[in-house]
Amino acid sequence: MAPLYQSGLSVSDISEQTGIPNTSVWRCLRHHKQELRPVEPVSFKKWRQGRGKTRARPPYGDSYFQGEVIKDPVEYPTLQLIATLAKQGMSISSIVLRLNAKGIKSRMKRPWSYNVIKFTIARLKDGSTENLVAPSKPKNTETETTGAKK
Repeated sequence: MAPLYQSGLSVSDISEQTGIPNTSVWRCLRHHKQELRPVEPVSFKKWRQGRGKTRARPPYGDSYFQGEVIKDPVEYPTLQLIATLAKQGMSISSIVLRLNAKGIKSRMKRPWSYNVIKFTIARLKDGSTENLVAPSKPKNTETETTGAKK
Protein backbone atom coordinates (compact mmCIF):
# COMPACT_ATOMS: atom_id res chain seq x y z
CA MET A 1 0.00 0.00 0.00
CA ALA A 2 2.91 2.34 0.58
CA PRO A 3 3.79 2.46 -3.17
CA LEU A 4 0.19 3.40 -3.97
CA TYR A 5 0.24 6.14 -1.33
CA GLN A 6 3.62 7.42 -2.53
CA SER A 7 2.32 7.57 -6.10
CA GLY A 8 -0.19 10.20 -4.94
CA LEU A 9 -3.31 8.18 -4.18
CA SER A 10 -5.23 9.08 -1.05
CA VAL A 11 -6.19 6.61 1.68
CA SER A 12 -9.77 6.69 0.31
CA ASP A 13 -8.56 5.99 -3.23
CA ILE A 14 -6.47 3.04 -2.05
CA SER A 15 -9.44 1.75 -0.09
CA GLU A 16 -11.71 1.94 -3.16
CA GLN A 17 -9.18 0.21 -5.42
CA THR A 18 -8.25 -2.59 -3.02
CA GLY A 19 -11.53 -3.09 -1.17
CA ILE A 20 -9.73 -2.72 2.17
CA PRO A 21 -11.40 -0.39 4.73
CA ASN A 22 -9.93 3.12 5.14
CA THR A 23 -8.92 2.47 8.74
CA SER A 24 -6.99 -0.67 7.77
CA VAL A 25 -5.13 1.18 5.01
CA TRP A 26 -4.31 4.00 7.42
CA ARG A 27 -3.09 1.56 10.13
CA CYS A 28 -0.93 -0.31 7.62
CA LEU A 29 0.71 2.91 6.44
CA ARG A 30 1.35 4.01 10.03
CA HIS A 31 2.67 0.54 10.97
CA HIS A 32 5.23 0.68 8.15
CA LYS A 33 6.33 4.17 9.29
CA GLN A 34 4.96 5.82 6.16
CA GLU A 35 4.83 9.59 6.59
CA LEU A 36 1.24 10.66 5.97
CA ARG A 37 0.38 13.79 4.01
CA PRO A 38 -1.45 16.48 5.98
CA VAL A 39 -5.19 16.63 5.38
CA GLU A 40 -6.22 20.00 4.00
CA PRO A 41 -9.64 21.35 4.96
CA VAL A 42 -12.21 21.55 2.19
CA SER A 43 -14.59 24.50 1.98
CA PHE A 44 -18.31 23.80 2.21
CA LYS A 45 -18.82 25.21 -1.28
CA LYS A 46 -16.26 22.82 -2.80
CA TRP A 47 -17.62 19.88 -0.80
CA ARG A 48 -21.17 20.53 -2.04
CA GLN A 49 -20.17 20.52 -5.71
CA GLY A 50 -21.46 17.44 -7.43
CA ARG A 51 -23.38 16.21 -4.41
CA GLY A 52 -27.12 15.89 -4.28
CA LYS A 53 -29.16 16.11 -1.13
CA THR A 54 -27.46 14.39 1.76
CA ARG A 55 -28.91 13.30 5.08
CA ALA A 56 -26.99 16.07 6.78
CA ARG A 57 -28.91 19.26 7.40
CA PRO A 58 -27.43 22.20 5.50
CA PRO A 59 -25.80 24.99 7.52
CA TYR A 60 -27.88 27.72 9.15
CA GLY A 61 -29.40 30.04 6.56
CA ASP A 62 -29.59 27.34 3.89
CA SER A 63 -32.20 24.72 3.05
CA TYR A 64 -32.93 22.12 0.41
CA PHE A 65 -35.43 22.80 -2.34
CA GLN A 66 -35.86 20.29 -5.16
CA GLY A 67 -32.43 18.80 -4.45
CA GLU A 68 -30.60 22.13 -4.49
CA VAL A 69 -29.19 24.10 -1.58
CA ILE A 70 -30.92 27.49 -1.47
CA LYS A 71 -31.12 30.47 0.87
CA ASP A 72 -33.73 29.69 3.52
CA PRO A 73 -36.34 32.49 3.46
CA VAL A 74 -36.82 32.27 7.24
CA GLU A 75 -33.19 31.86 8.38
CA TYR A 76 -31.30 33.89 5.78
CA PRO A 77 -32.24 37.34 7.19
CA THR A 78 -30.78 36.27 10.55
CA LEU A 79 -27.64 35.06 8.77
CA GLN A 80 -27.37 38.49 7.11
CA LEU A 81 -27.77 40.16 10.51
CA ILE A 82 -24.96 38.01 11.92
CA ALA A 83 -22.75 38.93 8.95
CA THR A 84 -23.53 42.64 9.34
CA LEU A 85 -22.77 42.61 13.07
CA ALA A 86 -19.52 40.72 12.48
CA LYS A 87 -18.46 43.22 9.77
CA GLN A 88 -19.14 46.06 12.21
CA GLY A 89 -16.50 44.51 14.46
CA MET A 90 -18.77 43.16 17.18
CA SER A 91 -17.36 40.29 19.19
CA ILE A 92 -18.94 36.86 19.03
CA SER A 93 -20.20 37.22 22.59
CA SER A 94 -21.84 40.56 21.74
CA ILE A 95 -23.56 39.03 18.71
CA VAL A 96 -24.85 36.16 20.87
CA LEU A 97 -26.21 38.63 23.42
CA ARG A 98 -27.82 40.80 20.71
CA LEU A 99 -29.58 37.84 19.04
CA ASN A 100 -30.80 36.43 22.34
CA ALA A 101 -31.98 39.89 23.51
CA LYS A 102 -34.01 40.30 20.31
CA GLY A 103 -35.62 36.91 20.94
CA ILE A 104 -34.25 35.38 17.75
CA LYS A 105 -33.91 31.63 18.22
CA SER A 106 -31.56 29.22 16.48
CA ARG A 107 -32.79 26.55 14.10
CA MET A 108 -33.42 24.23 17.05
CA LYS A 109 -35.55 26.93 18.74
CA ARG A 110 -32.92 27.47 21.43
CA PRO A 111 -30.93 30.54 22.46
CA TRP A 112 -27.79 31.18 20.42
CA SER A 113 -24.44 29.88 21.67
CA TYR A 114 -20.90 31.14 21.22
CA ASN A 115 -19.75 28.18 19.11
CA VAL A 116 -22.70 28.33 16.69
CA ILE A 117 -21.99 32.00 15.97
CA LYS A 118 -18.25 31.32 15.75
CA PHE A 119 -18.68 28.63 13.09
CA THR A 120 -21.33 30.65 11.25
CA ILE A 121 -18.95 33.60 10.97
CA ALA A 122 -16.16 31.29 9.82
CA ARG A 123 -18.46 29.94 7.11
CA LEU A 124 -19.35 33.48 6.06
CA LYS A 125 -15.66 34.39 5.79
CA ASP A 126 -15.08 31.23 3.75
CA GLY A 127 -17.47 32.61 1.14
CA SER A 128 -19.52 29.44 0.92
CA THR A 129 -22.79 31.37 1.26
CA GLU A 130 -22.14 33.73 -1.66
CA ASN A 131 -23.26 31.54 -4.57
CA LEU A 132 -26.41 30.00 -3.20
CA VAL A 133 -29.56 29.98 -5.29
CA ALA A 134 -32.22 32.43 -4.15
CA PRO A 135 -35.62 30.83 -3.55
CA SER A 136 -37.80 31.35 -6.58
CA LYS A 137 -41.07 33.20 -6.14
CA PRO A 138 -44.17 31.46 -7.43
CA LYS A 139 -45.32 32.96 -10.69
CA ASN A 140 -48.69 34.62 -10.74
CA THR A 141 -50.40 33.49 -13.93
CA GLU A 142 -53.00 36.26 -13.66
CA THR A 143 -50.44 39.08 -13.91
CA GLU A 144 -48.62 37.34 -16.76
CA THR A 145 -51.71 37.12 -18.97
CA THR A 146 -53.28 40.51 -18.20
CA GLY A 147 -50.13 42.47 -17.51
CA ALA A 148 -51.75 43.99 -14.44
CA LYS A 149 -49.73 44.65 -11.31
CA LYS A 150 -51.05 44.26 -7.81
